[in-house]
Amino acid sequence: MKKMASVSFIFVCMLLLGDTDRLFADDPLTSETLIVHEWGTITTIHSKDGPPFGRLNKISENEVLPEFVHQYEPPETRASPDGQFTKGTGISGHPDVTMRLETPVIYFYPPPSFATNTFDVLVKFRGGLLNEYYPNASPSFKLDEEHIDRKRQAGVPWNGRRLENYIVGRLEWKNMTFSKEKLGPKTDAKVWLAPRKASKAASVVEAKGEGERYLFYRGVAHLTAPFSTKHDAKEIRFFNPTGYFATFKNIKIPEIWIMESKEDGTVAFSSHGALVVNSGNNKQLSRAPLVFKGSDFNAGNLSKLRSLMFKALVTQGLFEEEADAMLDTWEESYYKKPGKRVFYIVPNEWIDYYLPVTISVPNKMTRVFVGKVEL
Repeated sequence: MKKMASVSFIFVCMLLLGDTDRLFADDPLTSETLIVHEWGTITTIHSKDGPPFGRLNKISENEVLPEFVHQYEPPETRASPDGQFTKGTGISGHPDVTMRLETPVIYFYPPPSFATNTFDVLVKFRGGLLNEYYPNASPSFKLDEEHIDRKRQAGVPWNGRRLENYIVGRLEWKNMTFSKEKLGPKTDAKVWLAPRKASKAASVVEAKGEGERYLFYRGVAHLTAPFSTKHDAKEIRFFNPTGYFATFKNIKIPEIWIMESKEDGTVAFSSHGALVVNSGNNKQLSRAPLVFKGSDFNAGNLSKLRSLMFKALVTQGLFEEEADAMLDTWEESYYKKPGKRVFYIVPNEWIDYYLPVTISVPNKMTRVFVGKVEL
């Protein structure tokens, strides 16, 4: 009873002092653990007979980032005759870029007694390059000898022409600190402002002073989605994934939604529950109709689909402010862009294998990603 009274007293004092920033993390009043939350998205475009399209580093205008965001193009690719891997609007795109890693942001919620002066964060991307980031960090890549093609002699330098599965992009933030101030450069870019909705997160600052409410990064990869598809005008069929160099068994995709958006702003969608995938074979797992009736389309469906996805994101572990920020970030290109697409919750096993994160101090981390397949 005394412990409960003590916690209640601290809670009331924090309210009176206006220090509510700490009240919304996992359990900062009773735990000394740093709480870390991350959300992000991955995009692929699937052909009718299954294989993913390349050149996905060509992006639309509403996906362009502010000028202050740092970019990285490896020396090996800058003079490549096949094109570079940096994202842009006025480019043809590189044929090996079959996946876009879009706007992962990492939020930090340190407890009141968090005593560490500095900390480091390392992100790796198997099969891809991490080439956009803020605040400033150290980008690089390594060759994963375990997965180098048998036809290729180990130790031969990468020539920069192809994006292979043995490329492991790296991004490292060193000597980061927390700030109580709400930091971040001035901008009117919605894709940058929306993630700041997570107002309870601490700002993070790199050694030379660049700061933001979150760590931000994007990348490109030569990877496939966690499932394969085939589709025609009437239906879509889901298959086990192909092209993996990791062996996953009984991996559950928690939620799938199919959506069609029209030029007039009306939307139709359907929900399809969970899907369990296994790598190593091309077994058909499920099928779903792709045809919506005229009466299925209305403007109100956009908010209905958003509500379903919001609930799923919170169920997976995001705070409500974070889920709201994530959905707002991609409202234009995900929901309002005309076309048919599949949304899904990316399995944690996929995230942790292809995109491992290491933080140098003890923490409790939750990672929630949405996948998007353009048809």
